[in-house]
Amino acid sequence: MDTKLKDIVDALEKIDSWQGYVDITEGKVRMVGGEFSETDAEKILSEEERLKQVFEIEDQWQRYIALPSSYDIDERKIMIQFIDALIDKEAKVQLVSIMKGTGFLLRFVYCVKKLGLYESWRIYHRNELFCIARDWCEENNVSYIEK
Repeated sequence: MDTKLKDIVDALEKIDSWQGYVDITEGKVRMVGGEFSETDAEKILSEEERLKQVFEIEDQWQRYIALPSSYDIDERKIMIQFIDALIDKEAKVQLVSIMKGTGFLLRFVYCVKKLGLYESWRIYHRNELFCIARDWCEENNVSYIEK
């Protein structure tokens, strides 16, 4: 069954506190771990439902493939590519200067917002996640649809 590429990308955006799996039988993405934000209140599963989902994935592991984790996605590389694509030299200089040391992700997002580039960054980042998702599907023989 085909998996929606959009569902995989949505899951990849949450991988900092979640682990995603594709159910290759149903073509659905399952998320395990983390906590929901208030905006996800309607999606909150009871503790019992969450444990049931974890045990299902463990018991039927043959039908699930783990999505890339936050360690597999090189956010720094994506940020540097975004910076390289910018035309505004002043913005480039400011963004490059904050890429050193720990905590660069928060500094980057803050600076991108301050420069008025946040929407451009979100679009660029999401497009990169679509590329990563396509590559992952092809590497893992997961059939997908571009939705």
